[in-house]
Amino acid sequence: MLYRVLWPREAQSARLVRVFRQGTNLWTDRHSRPLLRLCVDPEWPLRDGEIQVGLPQLLARSSPGYHELLRSWIQRCDDSHENFGCAAASQTALPTRVIDLGANASEDERVVRLLGTNPSQRGRYIALSHCWGGPSEEEREANCTFTSNLTQRHQGINVAQLGKTFQDAIAVTRALGQRYLWIDSLCIIQDDRSDWMRESKCMGAVFSRAYCVIAATAATGPQDGFLRPPAYGFVALPTPWGAPLYLCETVDDFRGDVEHAGLSRRGWVLQERALARRTIHFSSGQTYWECGRGIHCETLTLLNNQEAGFLGDPQFPTLAIAQAATTHTQHHVFQSVFKTYSRLELTRATDRQIAVAGVSQRLAEGMTSLVAFGVFTKFKYLHRSLLWRRAGHVFLHWIRNNTPKVPTWSWMAFMGAIDYVDCTSTEMEWNPHIRLSIAEETATITAPVTTFAAKMLQTPDLLILDYRPRADGEDLKCVIVGKEPSGNPDDAVYYVLVVLAAQGGSGTGTEYERLGVAALRSTHLALDSGTERARII
Repeated sequence: MLYRVLWPREAQSARLVRVFRQGTNLWTDRHSRPLLRLCVDPEWPLRDGEIQVGLPQLLARSSPGYHELLRSWIQRCDDSHENFGCAAASQTALPTRVIDLGANASEDERVVRLLGTNPSQRGRYIALSHCWGGPSEEEREANCTFTSNLTQRHQGINVAQLGKTFQDAIAVTRALGQRYLWIDSLCIIQDDRSDWMRESKCMGAVFSRAYCVIAATAATGPQDGFLRPPAYGFVALPTPWGAPLYLCETVDDFRGDVEHAGLSRRGWVLQERALARRTIHFSSGQTYWECGRGIHCETLTLLNNQEAGFLGDPQFPTLAIAQAATTHTQHHVFQSVFKTYSRLELTRATDRQIAVAGVSQRLAEGMTSLVAFGVFTKFKYLHRSLLWRRAGHVFLHWIRNNTPKVPTWSWMAFMGAIDYVDCTSTEMEWNPHIRLSIAEETATITAPVTTFAAKMLQTPDLLILDYRPRADGEDLKCVIVGKEPSGNPDDAVYYVLVVLAAQGGSGTGTEYERLGVAALRSTHLALDSGTERARII
């Protein structure tokens, strides 16, 4: 077994391999994930905590034992996890539409139906997190709701005609003893723009109110399914105590099985995971239960949830903000979330602002601030949230046809990975004249605009531009966001937004567009030439 996992393609090497144990897993110095796992039966006579009691082999997905395991996880959380914030309310407001699996087992399990709810209707429901993949037109017809089949969906949906991923979600919901299931492509009318816009804004609430979220981590599309048990082997090693010691190919690798899986690279999933109170991850390796208490593995191992203070917090972002408050670095919370999100994939670039809206609002509530397009109004966060920049040397790509239109001072106007300017000084002097005004679906920055000194034109490489500018450097100006003072005034560092006069302004005053950021000295700025108050759009 050891040879097979070390050299799965029989390409054995003469190089020495060091095998070592960490927790329940065996690792080598050549691999980034564990290779084998140790466990023993409950009859194991020693109780020193050195060996994990667990299952050497995974349960069949259709077996009563597997269903009982899923139910035991959720029941334990309901009964004893009140202090962790993940236990669900007995009843909650239902989404606009849910899939009704039937009130009892006597109903025809081959048919489900789309149920339109009313605002006062309450109950429990399961929400599915999944990858759309690249479905064909035929697969879209089978797995989506359109205006043309909405009435038919309300009358009944033949389960056998749905993709395997959705069939598995229905099977799991029934195994958990729940009646209602929410799946985005079936519960949102895909060719009704107004319905999609209205329901997409509620996505955060859908996942935060769900009784439990099931993540189809092993599936790359609607036809894959996720209840496919991997074929792992094990070896029973005799011991002096009679009970065997098992060496198993099934390893407990939540990071590799879940966090590095294809589903976790999907932009919408960051919000779905962060706002869910608890999630069952059906990965290609094994099944994992995640809640505020930790991560329970199908092998019966309990892992500490390293993300419990971040995305795994059932009351996200309460724990992360509380921990950051001890070092006055609460801004690191939203910066970390947005940097992570900016690196994820979206099928439609115009979803950039929508797919993280629920997380943005939850962050704003946690920091007692308002937020617009990823920028916070509260003074202690406003300036740092404006000082984002492209990550690396690749220019960002402007997103066309955004609705509502995203201002240039927001990273949500672009596709591409972002970072934040590193302002680590505790003596930062932030510009008090920058204002963020929020209306219904728009927001405006007003700020004093400063001219660059002639010296700046000779060193344009100091500017970190979001995208290739449409004008020469001599037309660029800046907004001073903050200053890091120094004993020598000439050594003070000014953190600025690089701006350019907007084309075709609204006629309501001077308007500028953001082009990038920079960290400059006073000699790069014409500080004595005065400023003009302007709108950054």
